Amino acid sequence: MKGLSRGQGLSTLVSIQYLRAAAAIMVVYYHIFSNHVAEHWAGGRNFGLSGVDIFFVISGFIMWTSTSHQRGGLVKFLRRRVYRIYPLWWIALTVWILVRLALPDRLHNADVTPYSVICSYLLIPHYHRVFLGHIWPILVPGWTLQLEVFFYLVFSLSLLIPRRAARLAAVIAALCILALLGTGHGPEGALLRAYTSPLLLEFVAGIGLAALLPLLQRVPAGLGSTAIALGIGLIILNYGLIVESGIGRVLILGIPATMIVGGALVLEPLLARWPNPLLLLFGDASYSLYLTHSVAIAAAAVIWEKLHLPSGSGIATTPFIPLALLVCLVCSVLVYRWVEKPLLGWLLPNKRSGTHIPALPTTALEVATAEAQPPSAILSEPEQGPPSPA
Repeated sequence: MKGLSRGQGLSTLVSIQYLRAAAAIMVVYYHIFSNHVAEHWAGGRNFGLSGVDIFFVISGFIMWTSTSHQRGGLVKFLRRRVYRIYPLWWIALTVWILVRLALPDRLHNADVTPYSVICSYLLIPHYHRVFLGHIWPILVPGWTLQLEVFFYLVFSLSLLIPRRAARLAAVIAALCILALLGTGHGPEGALLRAYTSPLLLEFVAGIGLAALLPLLQRVPAGLGSTAIALGIGLIILNYGLIVESGIGRVLILGIPATMIVGGALVLEPLLARWPNPLLLLFGDASYSLYLTHSVAIAAAAVIWEKLHLPSGSGIATTPFIPLALLVCLVCSVLVYRWVEKPLLGWLLPNKRSGTHIPALPTTALEVATAEAQPPSAILSEPEQGPPSPA
């Protein structure tokens, strides 16, 4: 299998872009299905749940491949992470709160208090007052960003370690110890419970794939396809076993997600030959899709009601899924083109002309900038290789 060329930066990893699009669409499907179609039919709902696990694996992969040669630069790393996550999150959260205040009957489950507003804007884990026991912000999908931000903090400390091998061992050990502390009953406080989540192991899985990338590049394409098929098969077979958090989720969804991401990376040379512009666009817009789909689904529900179509839950409302999904995709592309991309271009201007501006991270999905070294170069060059900006 031919490796990635030197000229192929991480922002052009077609496999990652496709996975970002697929994972975001899976999460949207999960929320459409569980909230508006058949909330008690786990078989149809839970397939989309694994999109988040794919996001986390991708995030670990990208963080290592884009910084493995970087020395120091902790402040710069964190500043870039803040610029990539928070501005669009603040916009989406503000819109959601305004919609909640304008339509209190339709969004009665929103937890809007001064405390929850402050914690939500800062992505500080806290217990939701309506969905008891859940550590969720006002805009619920942001719970993944809470974990993502903590992962960035832990990962940033590893940048202080000069040797790459020691840095890899340190960040993996730190995340594994934290996840171990959260296994079983774990801490009760929201902050400690979130920051010792076993889901941190999915970031570790992504980092592991990045470290093994030179080997993955030599794996036959057939094995990559098999890994993806097995990963999808395990998710489907485990419908009745799926849990929303804890070590059980890591075993049931995290392992298949890792297989899917690893298999897609094996297929990268084949996928890069015939890139699909629409899927690449959805990959670029995946963060916008992730943050705006709650409002878009609510808008689709209004359209559904105006057309006097069947309401409630059950098979009669199944056609609502493609309608809501279409509305979400259109809205996400518009937000990406008119808000996210210009905002990122202003906050993180590219110093090189003609460089592709990558999309912002989705629950942790982030394709590194084109300034980053290609994975084949990063993982095969000596320790003294040039640092790669994150």
